[in-house]
Amino acid sequence: MKLPRNMLAGVCCLITASAFAQEDTWTPGTYMTQSLNSCFDAGQVFLEDTNYGYDDDGISLVGTYMQPYGYYTLTKFFQAKTSYVVIAAGDEDATNVNLHVRNLNGEIVASDPEVDRLAIVEFTPKVGEDFSLEVELFEANTASFVSFVILRDGGWTIPRSDLELAQSTLMSRGAIYNQAIEEQIDVNLYPSGRYLRFNDGASQACVFGGLIAGGDGAYLTNLNLGEGDVKLIAEGDSDVEDIDLILYDAYNTELNSDRLGDAHPVIDHYTLASQNYHIEIANEAASDSTPTFCMVGVMQVRP
Repeated sequence: MKLPRNMLAGVCCLITASAFAQEDTWTPGTYMTQSLNSCFDAGQVFLEDTNYGYDDDGISLVGTYMQPYGYYTLTKFFQAKTSYVVIAAGDEDATNVNLHVRNLNGEIVASDPEVDRLAIVEFTPKVGEDFSLEVELFEANTASFVSFVILRDGGWTIPRSDLELAQSTLMSRGAIYNQAIEEQIDVNLYPSGRYLRFNDGASQACVFGGLIAGGDGAYLTNLNLGEGDVKLIAEGDSDVEDIDLILYDAYNTELNSDRLGDAHPVIDHYTLASQNYHIEIANEAASDSTPTFCMVGVMQVRP
């Protein structure tokens, strides 16, 4: 199904009008929210006007923090003869976000290089295989948050209110943790203070998530979290009952976890810049339950 150009123009107008309505007292949460809301708003147009819905095969949302000319790449399996739409958007400081889809040979099979803070591509793989989604902050006034979501033909329709619930609760918890960190600082050790921020390493994710069926999980691998304290938190939609978070090293050895029977897991851990890590979010609900939408915030405690 090819998307009509007038529909794409309508999406861009919607984003321009509504992207920056929400305010937040925690600055990283404010700007990440701008980027996520732009993706969710654009996705909502497709959910209402087409047969597209959110992909339920692994990760379907990633948020990153980029310097101008920075990029992020996610490699993911896409089904044969199934149409996909990928939507990427930056916060208010981003002026030009580019999006490319590459096959295993590195060839571009779909691209949106237009000068806009919103990028949308549609593609239909001939065979099922891994493709690389390459998101680039080509132009920006300063470092910016850039997010993207993955939809597929026949995917899941998620109420906008559920996306908002997961996103807003995640950012609210970030604000609460940040306030607690600021208030507990030893000024002799940290005269300039310490704060909670999103993982800001080059080509690194700081938010990820997607639809997870009961008994299943989603993984983000090869994360470099830098040297120091990190905080991993997760939230979900209105149907989430029990989600777990697990942190692994590069050899899949479990390092830390939150397996309590609730929907608000958190992990505090000291990571090393010389190592890479894997993060799993698992839905512990019944295996026959409807997939729930979950998001993980990958954050650092730094001066």
